[in-house]
Amino acid sequence: MPRFEVVFHKGIGFRFSPNLDDKASNIRPAKPGEVLEGNLVGDDWLELSTGEGLFLPLRAPDGTLLLKNAEEDLGGGRGRFVGQQGFAEDVVAVPPSRAPAPARPSRSDELASLDKKFDSN
Repeated sequence: MPRFEVVFHKGIGFRFSPNLDDKASNIRPAKPGEVLEGNLVGDDWLELSTGEGLFLPLRAPDGTLLLKNAEEDLGGGRGRFVGQQGFAEDVVAVPPSRAPAPARPSRSDELASLDKKFDSN
C-alpha cells in the first residue's frame, strides 16, 4: 500500500471525503513528518487505510505540495501513523541492512561474576 509523508510545515487537516470543505475537525491534523498509508483517489487525494473514511489532499489549491511519496525513501525514516479514532502511534522504518544488537550476558553469567567478585574478598 502506498505511503506518504506530510511535508507541509503546518500539517494537513483530515477530510471525510475528497472535498476541501468536508473538514474532519474532531480529528487532530496530520503533523509534518508523519507517514501515512492509503490509496490514491484520483490524482489529488489520499484515502487513509484506517477504515475510517478519512482523506488528505496531496496538494493545496495553489499547487503547494502537502504530501510526498514516502516509498522513494526506503531508508530508516521516522514518522507517525494516525490510527483509528485519530490516535497516533510512532512508526519507525528500520533499514534491512541494520545489524542485530550485540548479545547481552545471561542473568546466570552476571550472577556468577558477582559471586566471584564478592567471594574473593
